[in-house]
Amino acid sequence: MHFRNFLLVFLLLTTGPAVAQTKLYTGEALVADDSAEERQRGITAAFEQMLVKLTGRQTVLNHQGVPAMTRRASSMMQQYRYRLVDAVEPEALPQRYLRAQFDKAAVDRELRSLDLQPWNASRPRILVWLAWENQGQRSVVNTEAFPEVAQALNDAADRRGFPLRLPLFDLMDQQ
Repeated sequence: MHFRNFLLVFLLLTTGPAVAQTKLYTGEALVADDSAEERQRGITAAFEQMLVKLTGRQTVLNHQGVPAMTRRASSMMQQYRYRLVDAVEPEALPQRYLRAQFDKAAVDRELRSLDLQPWNASRPRILVWLAWENQGQRSVVNTEAFPEVAQALNDAADRRGFPLRLPLFDLMDQQ
């Protein structure tokens, strides 16, 4: 699905603080296989993703102490697992993702030692109203009518640690 046909990009509204997320100390990375080398690469990438999610800033990866911290990612990991996602093309192999969960206390201690603070876990919930225009017909993106777009938005929000809501498109939303 091409995103160039979007009429409205994003209208973001905060709807108040959300419940603390349990996924803040997790990260996920695409890996080629389940070899030790790919597992270590995946853990590193998942750890970096988690740091961005925790601090709310991509620039955290440029901090002088973060590379050394990232090299110790495995020692802060509590568990990992793989998940397979079916490929879009019929002949392609499924994609393998490594999902790692890291120890909150250890990560927070490391961040504090670098004078970095995790962003508050009680984050604003974001409501996204996104309009789509196709051949003169306008539609509001919701999970039922546009599942691929809704999933892409949710995945992007999850990578940054934002709780995201799309309209339910119930009677109230339609009005």
